[in-house]
Amino acid sequence: MESTGPSLSKREVAILAGWERTGVNRITTADLATALDVSRPTAAVILSRLANKGAIDRVGRGVYGVRPMRAIGVPWATSGLVAVANLLDGLDYYVGGSVALTTHHLTEQVYHSVVDVFVTNRPTDRRLGSAWIVFHTICLPRVNHPGITDILIGQTTVRMSDPERTLLDLVDRPSLLGSARSALGVVRDALARVDVDRLISYASSWPRRSTRQRLGYLLEQAGVSRARLAPLLQGERPTQVAPLLVDEPRRGPIHSPWRVRANDIDDPTNLAGDVR
Repeated sequence: MESTGPSLSKREVAILAGWERTGVNRITTADLATALDVSRPTAAVILSRLANKGAIDRVGRGVYGVRPMRAIGVPWATSGLVAVANLLDGLDYYVGGSVALTTHHLTEQVYHSVVDVFVTNRPTDRRLGSAWIVFHTICLPRVNHPGITDILIGQTTVRMSDPERTLLDLVDRPSLLGSARSALGVVRDALARVDVDRLISYASSWPRRSTRQRLGYLLEQAGVSRARLAPLLQGERPTQVAPLLVDEPRRGPIHSPWRVRANDIDDPTNLAGDVR
């Protein structure tokens, strides 16, 4: 029976075998030029040929993910998380949103088709491997990013929000799950699975006050004491009213001390005053 796999030269087989033996899962044109002592144009040609033969996957300009040798030339669904890590290696980024919810078992839903990536310089959204990658801009330097950790996917290290930071991001950017009602519903359901005091600690230094207000209101509804929630108020009562659901009509009672308008009430005629 004739082989239907790609025709690899002895040099290509040696290169791939060396990568597999040493655990290389990401390669750039510059890396290969240095390793083989060849020019960058020559290295680019070698990598392009390997990509055309299904031995590696292009994830960015001059950046490739290395497949296991067993997957050369066959249909292969590269993990979106691995592709992101290969593309952004060495840069300030982290993965959050729905994929982080699934990874940390914070929801019964399984999210893999869309990967939310937070970066300082926002590139163009794109498909990488089996997932659509959506980039979101963050303005703060890494030192001000509490709750970002490294996780291992196969042999690849991926920077990802931890469980508490994942929920904080959903309160801050509910559009990550399509709507505020969906996002805050997931947050409510997941509170029992995270370290609440760590979540409060992260949020206490969060720059957006309305996010701290919404989180404080949600946690108090969940039974967390005012004493534990004090860091979110930072010693003063908010002056601006924050709607709980940012994308729905702003009608409903205003709850103190958070000054959060509870516009998640299904019956708009059943409204109370300012609950103090």
